[in-house]
Amino acid sequence: MRRQFQEQDSRVRTWAGRAYTDDELSRRFDQTATGSDDGLMDEEAARRLVARERESSQSDLMDEATVKRKLAEERAREREKDAVDAEEARRAAAARAACQDSSDESSRSRSRSRSRTEPPRPASKPVSFEPLSGEGDGLQSGAMVMLTNLKQAAALNGSRGKLERFDAASGRWEVKLLASGDVKAIRPDNLLPAPDTEDASAAPSSPVPEIAPRSPPPAPELTGRAQGAAASRVAAPAPAPKPARRMGTVRWYNGRRKLGAVIPDGPADATDLFIPAQGAPNGSQVPPQPGGLFHGTRVSFLPMTIKSEAANGKQKTEVARSEVRPLAGQKGLLCGVDTNAGAKERNDDRIAAQDLHELGFLSGIFDGHRGGSCAEFAAKQVPPNVLSAYRTRAKREGSLVKLSAEKEAALIAEALAESFEVTDKAWLVAARKKDLQEGSTGIVALVSHGFAAPVEAKLAEGCAALWPKPKEAPEKEKRPGTVARAPGGIAKLFVAWAGDCRCVLLRGRQGLRISEDHRPQRADEKRRVEKAGGLVVRDAHKVWRVGPRPDNKFAKELQKGKKDGQQMSVFLSTCRGFGDPTFKSPDPIVIVTPDVKTVDLVPEDWACVLGSDGVFDALSDQEVADVVWRAMAGHGKDAVRAAKEVVQTALRKGSRDNVTAVICRFGWATPPEMDSTVAAVISSSGLENTAFTAPVEPSDDVNMFG
Repeated sequence: MRRQFQEQDSRVRTWAGRAYTDDELSRRFDQTATGSDDGLMDEEAARRLVARERESSQSDLMDEATVKRKLAEERAREREKDAVDAEEARRAAAARAACQDSSDESSRSRSRSRSRTEPPRPASKPVSFEPLSGEGDGLQSGAMVMLTNLKQAAALNGSRGKLERFDAASGRWEVKLLASGDVKAIRPDNLLPAPDTEDASAAPSSPVPEIAPRSPPPAPELTGRAQGAAASRVAAPAPAPKPARRMGTVRWYNGRRKLGAVIPDGPADATDLFIPAQGAPNGSQVPPQPGGLFHGTRVSFLPMTIKSEAANGKQKTEVARSEVRPLAGQKGLLCGVDTNAGAKERNDDRIAAQDLHELGFLSGIFDGHRGGSCAEFAAKQVPPNVLSAYRTRAKREGSLVKLSAEKEAALIAEALAESFEVTDKAWLVAARKKDLQEGSTGIVALVSHGFAAPVEAKLAEGCAALWPKPKEAPEKEKRPGTVARAPGGIAKLFVAWAGDCRCVLLRGRQGLRISEDHRPQRADEKRRVEKAGGLVVRDAHKVWRVGPRPDNKFAKELQKGKKDGQQMSVFLSTCRGFGDPTFKSPDPIVIVTPDVKTVDLVPEDWACVLGSDGVFDALSDQEVADVVWRAMAGHGKDAVRAAKEVVQTALRKGSRDNVTAVICRFGWATPPEMDSTVAAVISSSGLENTAFTAPVEPSDDVNMFG
């Protein structure tokens, strides 16, 4: 089922997550229980809900072809507008030139006419544009004025108005603005006389020979406040055109630091353009697509210029990216789950699968024993505890920008380990109050991205290092990366586990085991249990178990081969996990401290499988990898159907425990292709259409939780 990530639909996404993570459980409970749980939805309702969510999220995104078409249309409109502006400017220049020529000729003609017919005129006084000081300075009601040098209402500078009356109490004129009709109280110092356009238009014009149009009077020389007022009347420059959106590929984006880098479309040696803080609308919500900015994600963006101060004190200009949005139609992380009670009466397995904001996507399996309450509690509490623990550590570090990639990865690993400890303590407090003896193993896998790989220069080795060639630049090594088209960006897989659930990474055709089961027969675990005061024994069915101190009577009965299930239940087939208060106090025989492993994902990694011990008791790591590969690469099944195929194959191979599988399909990678020869080999290996064979001696009589 495709994961959709929209922050505004968090409530809907939570219900959809519950529907597909507890898919099989909800159907089984509806069939066996007398009442129905209103908090669970059936499969059809969940599919309809996620389909609506997908449509709403995809409506806000555009594919690459749409973006290109819109960019072309926008550029065409800009070119058309520029052509119109240029034509208008050319016509205005030609009109001004013609007017100037006719004005010069008209002025010479009028000068000759006045010198012959009119007597000489007295010299006129120079025009003064001093501000008006009050009612006694020749200022009268009804006069036209212009506003200037206003501080609080600077937008009104240059506006024309008409004087209404003078308020002697405040010393201000009431001016009615011609543009809006509003009446403003203005000090005389902020008023300049303006010509009365109505009177000027009504006055008769002087007789001028119709040789050429009258030339405009020369502009008077302005000084002081008049000069400032005239400057304010100059039209503001036209706003710069909005830059067109461009496209590129995300090299890396870190939602924890809110920084990233984009490879712009163009020459192969183009410089990366970084994504500053607030440059991506999704902020710290960075799931592995869709809606997130993963390595290799195709995006559209707006270029912008940022000025900053360099180390030498000079200003430097840098081009950055803003409004970075992913294009539609890209594949991201797909999560599919399936679970089955197997030969047991109830299914105590629980699943977690959700986004953790800036950390990435987390999935997990919690295998309960003696009941499912502890497993359900852990499945609900571990994910938020991971996020809370990380944010506490990040706040303690201060600025994350200065942290190295190794230190940042260590913070995430420590947060995963702390979440197990915090969850277990909370459950033990509740269990002691209600006298609950339940427990659970658990494993979680977190896909987190945004780690930048440093560029290392390739140095000469051997004798060549003694005589370097001065004219040749050092050759750069190929930068590692999770996605081939975005080298330098690393996504990491964090796996934390306590117990015998397992994680297998599918790298090409291989199934790589990431976790190592915490079982009593492990040498290091056996030493730890015995040092804590416990006992490691092997029962009649050759299953290794841990129990209380060696002098406990249940240990002696177990060694004699007795099959009293109620007495044997105090011995567990795992030595780490949640709950089990009798095994943690007074002696810490069973602990919850998880092992954490971090793996850098490479382009060949295309899926990750989590499975309970019911899967791997019947199938090997490579057999699970082959089943998933055959289902997805050979038959074209999605992650949900591939998970069902794993569960059904384990049941056909004889597993009698609860069987649960979670598959995370990395959509940015491609699985190896399957040919007919390989398909025949896998089919002959017994992984397909295997008949169910029950074991001769069922181990569930003693191995209740194995």
